[in-house]
Amino acid sequence: MRCTRLLSSQIPTLSERARSISQGLVKQTTLWRPAALRDPEAIQQAVDRSHLRDYAGKGTIIEMNPGPGLLMQHIIEKIKPHRYVALETREQFTPALNLVREAAKALDVDCRVLNLNGYLWDTYDELDRLRVVPYDEVVYPQEAGVNTNICLIASIRDAELEQLLAQWLVTMATKSWIFSLGRVRLYAFVSPGVRQRWMAPVGSPARSRLTVIREGACDIREILHNPWQRLGRSAKAVWQEDISDKPADPAVPRADPDCFINTSDLSLIELTPFATPGFTVPFESFDYVARNLFMNRTTALYKQVRSLASGAYTILRDLPDDLCLKTPSEMTFSDMNRIASAFHNWPFRPRYLHVEDTSTGENLVNLKSVISQTMQEGAIRQRQSPIKIGTPATAPPSAFEKHQ
Repeated sequence: MRCTRLLSSQIPTLSERARSISQGLVKQTTLWRPAALRDPEAIQQAVDRSHLRDYAGKGTIIEMNPGPGLLMQHIIEKIKPHRYVALETREQFTPALNLVREAAKALDVDCRVLNLNGYLWDTYDELDRLRVVPYDEVVYPQEAGVNTNICLIASIRDAELEQLLAQWLVTMATKSWIFSLGRVRLYAFVSPGVRQRWMAPVGSPARSRLTVIREGACDIREILHNPWQRLGRSAKAVWQEDISDKPADPAVPRADPDCFINTSDLSLIELTPFATPGFTVPFESFDYVARNLFMNRTTALYKQVRSLASGAYTILRDLPDDLCLKTPSEMTFSDMNRIASAFHNWPFRPRYLHVEDTSTGENLVNLKSVISQTMQEGAIRQRQSPIKIGTPATAPPSAFEKHQ
């Protein structure tokens, strides 16, 4: 009780801060992104439905783009994690975040506000290098359960950041990057498109390559459901509720555009990696098959299997007839995994897997072949030019390579 009174004496309540920010800060910066959750009731509902309480007193929570820090303040007050790291590069929010940081000292929460971009890969090596988040202290065995030593909170709105979220999903599937530290939870504020694709049921036209990757990599729960959509792109555009957009679980709390600064259609999802991903073949083979087949999501497998490679129709002999008649949108994760297994075991499978990206017209080459080629070219250059005295022959391992 003493800590709570001390905190409230140093910082306005959540409701008071939400009102002051709504009346002042937003009018000055009406177009800043991503949006931040501001409604105290919605924040309370989100925290109650989530598993954030698993990090009480011991965990490290990293939040990217916390904005004015309303969600951050509530988590510090109610959860009291051991460490809270706010990654925010927008200077207009620094005073508000520093206020929360100073007040958190009364609750024995190690709160750090860093001018680092949470959407750059190098930032996470920097966190370990500076010992802000020592990865050797938060690593947790995959088989021991969810890693309650660390979790991520991210706001994803712009198209480029949605592509980054897709890359994070791949690292979750391959147990790389920060997910090499164990089953690290990720909380993400996402657009309706991302939410619908990642949670699309079998038969839905919204199913995509990322849907089946997500089904094989992690469990997904909706924490806040926002069914509203903006009619137009201007600041004065009208919001309309999509009555057909229903949550899979009726118990999911609802949000609306006014719950955010600025008004937004974001929903909050929780991703929890599986202890063992469901892929029975190397991920690059599964990804190649899924990416190719979903380019023609309404075409039956037997009609488009040749798109995988010349002569690939022979793998149909290893698949049941009902699967050959399915379209990618009608396939479960197990179906896609079975096709990928047949393709991977095919003796004439292409050595280098690549796929044409229809959005850019460029080839998306298998990552392993790119790395291999780069290493070969580097070895040639190394033989041609002697190593200078005093410089290491090889670069030291990154923060995440230590835990592979």
